[in-house]
Amino acid sequence: MKDMEAAREHNVEVGWGYRFDLELADYFHGKTMDIIEGRDPLDHVHSLEYGARIVNALEGGEPLEFYGNVPNRRRLLEDFPEFAIVEVPCIAPRSPARAW
Repeated sequence: MKDMEAAREHNVEVGWGYRFDLELADYFHGKTMDIIEGRDPLDHVHSLEYGARIVNALEGGEPLEFYGNVPNRRRLLEDFPEFAIVEVPCIAPRSPARAW
C-alpha cells in the first residue's frame, strides 16, 4: 500500500515487508560469515538460474541453448522494429563471442 489511508482502510501493516527484508539480510549475512569463517561448509549445488549456466558455458563449459531477450537489431523477428527487445532462442558458446 502506498498511502496510509488505504492501508488503514484495509487493515494492512505497512512496515512488515521492510522489516522482513532487514531480517532476511541479517540472516544471509550471518550464513555468509559462517561459510567464510569455516563454521559452515560451502554448498556446491548448481543453480538452475540461467545466469550461472550462461557464465559456465562462456567460461569453457558445455554450450547452452536457452531463450533470451535481445535487441532486434538483426531483425530476428521481422514484425518488430530494430529497437524492440525480443525473446528468441540463443546459444551461449564456449567462447565469449556473442551468440546474437
